[in-house]
Formats: sequence, C-alpha cells, structure tokens
Amino acid sequence: METWAVSEEVWAGTARDLQQVVKSGFDLADDLLFIIESRDREFAYWAELEKSRQGSFKKISLMAAPVNVGSLLFEKFFKTKKTVVLTSATLTVNGTFDYFMERTGLNHVSEERRILASYDSPFEYDRQALLCLSRDLPAQGEVIEQVYLDHLENTIYKLLQITGGRTLVLFTSHRVLRETYRRLKPRLEESDIFLLGHGLDGSRTKILEEFKSTERTVLFGSSSFWEGVDVPGEALSCVVMVKLPFMSPSVPVIEARLEDLARHERNGFRVFSVPQAVIRFKQGFGRLIRSGNDRGCVVVLDPRILDKSYGRYFLRSLPVKSHFRGGIDLIINKIADWIEVIPTVNTWQHIK
Repeated sequence: METWAVSEEVWAGTARDLQQVVKSGFDLADDLLFIIESRDREFAYWAELEKSRQGSFKKISLMAAPVNVGSLLFEKFFKTKKTVVLTSATLTVNGTFDYFMERTGLNHVSEERRILASYDSPFEYDRQALLCLSRDLPAQGEVIEQVYLDHLENTIYKLLQITGGRTLVLFTSHRVLRETYRRLKPRLEESDIFLLGHGLDGSRTKILEEFKSTERTVLFGSSSFWEGVDVPGEALSCVVMVKLPFMSPSVPVIEARLEDLARHERNGFRVFSVPQAVIRFKQGFGRLIRSGNDRGCVVVLDPRILDKSYGRYFLRSLPVKSHFRGGIDLIINKIADWIEVIPTVNTWQHIK
C-alpha cells in the first residue's frame, strides 16, 4: 500500500507538470499566432536578432508591444484604484501636464477626480547651476562624420580640462560614445583624468560607484544614464549633453506611434517626439543638482536648442531662469569664473 501511495503521488506530480507544459505550449502558440498575423493595429511587431560574441547570430526573438499604453493603464490600473499619487520633477512639458496625461491614460480620468499641481523646487537653481549653450559643434549630418567627431572630441577635451574631470557626458548614440571614448581616453590620461565608459568599463553599478569614489573622473553615459544617477557633492560638478535626447524614429515602437498619430492627422513630431525629448532633457539636467549644497554647470552642445523653434520648449521646461550662450571658448571662460565666484544674473541671456 505504501508503495502504491508513493507511485500515485509521483504520477500525480508528473501529470501536473505535463499539464503545465501543455498550457505553456498553447500560450506560446497563441503568442506566435498573434505576432505572425499582426492584425491588431494597436500593437507594434518586430524581430530582434541577438549576436554571439563571435558575431554569429545567437537567436531571433519575435516581439510585440502596445503602441499606446495610455488606454491600457487606465483600464487595468487607474480605473480600478480609489486614489493614486504620481510625483516627479519631470511630469510637465512647457508648463503643462498634457503629454504625461495622454501617455499614461490620465486624460481618461474625469476632471473632478484629477488634481494637478506643480511646485517650486527647494533648490536655488539660479544660484547653484550655470546653463551654457553653444553653437560651435556642427549639427550631426551637416558635415561628414569624421569632421563631427573631431569637433566633438576637441570640445569635450577643452571642457574637461577646465572642470578637472568631475563630469558626466550624456550621449544619445552608443556608437558615438564609443568612438569619442576611444579618441579621448589616452589624451585624458596625460592630464591625469580618468575616463569611464558606459558598456566599456563594467556594469552600470560598478562604473557609477567608481565615478563617485575616484577623483578627477569623467563618465560617458547613454540611455539609462540620463536618469537615476544620483551623485551629490563635488564628484559631479558638470553635465554635458552632446545632443538633444530625441528617440530614434527607427525604433519599432516609436515608428509605430508616429504612424498611428499620422493616421489620426496629428503632428507626431510636435505632440510626441518633442515632449518625449523635453522630459528626457529635464532628467539629464536633473543629474547635476542633488542637494542644497551642490553647485555646477550644464553644457548643451546641440545647436538645435538655439536654432530650431522647438528649442524654447526645452529651455522653458528647466528650473533656471537664465542661461549663457556663446562659443566654446567663451563658455570655458564663463565656467572658470563660475568655479571661482558665484555669477551675477545680469550677465546672462534670460530665457523668453
């Protein structure tokens, strides 16, 4: 009897395992059918190829993602909750919550149930932060890449000489990051400045800890480094943004979102691409001041912030009221003065 009981228990466990395998198989078949048929226009569909270290293809993944998550968030989350509190320093674009509400589905919540509020920062940004804008770097695409990279290399090198390291340089392209890293690594070593690169010198956690604890250090980061980097104190005294952080329109979900907006006769660049980049830009700016004692500068090298009409949306979304604009040599002199003494506002270009 004992043997029979044990056997029955084993077979029962095996049956449960088989049942789970069968269910997983049916779920996989449903997912494959959903992606292969690609009938639901509310989703984006694409394939991702993963390569091995040797360069050969390791695997292919079939992907699907909702084009607009707002309605899903409203139905699955906000609609089921009595109270939800959302707080962040980067919820508004040009002083309004419109973009955030549409992207998260809060625009489906009745107005009487929504409370929108924006509060002043506890930091004194006009005393603690210097914002510098330069037109010196040519727009990528207007010149051959070699010329662009030469300008970028020399511009960053000049800035790092005056800051003595202590700088986070934010890129939008990991390829440009790697090439600039390769060019500047030996040059900076001659000045006793240590360079760390995202994806080149270890994990995100490792290089952040090394950046915090090592003097005269520069960190080149992209993607995730535009947010979630918390380095209070003198270890981070300058943030350089190489380009305005627009998402590539070739990213499948972004491409699908822009196509969806076009089908509804809406300007995707104005209502989606610009607001998304503005929020990312605010996040990048926010890496500098992390406490009431922090002080430093932010340098934007993308001339579009000055030359394009949408540049004003980026500037109006920042907590500083003024900025300094000029060639890179003038900016370097301004930063040198800023490091020595607290600047006076009347020498700056006011944001309008």
